[in-house]
Amino acid sequence: MASTLRILAWNANGLLQHKELLQVTLIEHNIDVCLISETHFTRESYLKLRGINVYHTIHPSNCARGCNAVIVTDSLSHCEDVKAEKEEYQVTPVKLKTSTGEITVAAIYSPPRNNLKLGDYHSPLQSISGKFIIDGDFNSKHTFS
Repeated sequence: MASTLRILAWNANGLLQHKELLQVTLIEHNIDVCLISETHFTRESYLKLRGINVYHTIHPSNCARGCNAVIVTDSLSHCEDVKAEKEEYQVTPVKLKTSTGEITVAAIYSPPRNNLKLGDYHSPLQSISGKFIIDGDFNSKHTFS
């Protein structure tokens, strides 16, 4: 079980075109978990790398836009949790077992055309309990000028 985690967050804007950079970065920096937004994956496109597990959530229309992924090294005890594939957001949660207990890491992507409020995130996040880390592209705009 891990006692420390090295976590990387990355907005890829198309992950497959950056596959080699991702692989080198994960190895060089000894990354355990990588939370990625804007993978642009579809049902037909995905990523496979030796020694890591890739969990991803696609846009429900299967268009190559938005989407996200959580990458976890084989050395960590983990399992994918219930993900959300909605027009308004895509969420990929993964539960990790560490020496200090269980923690959920999740990647989220929310397209900019949706004007989501804080309450809109209650549904996808209420299934996450205990300790958690969430990263992603919420496309939230600052309301002050």
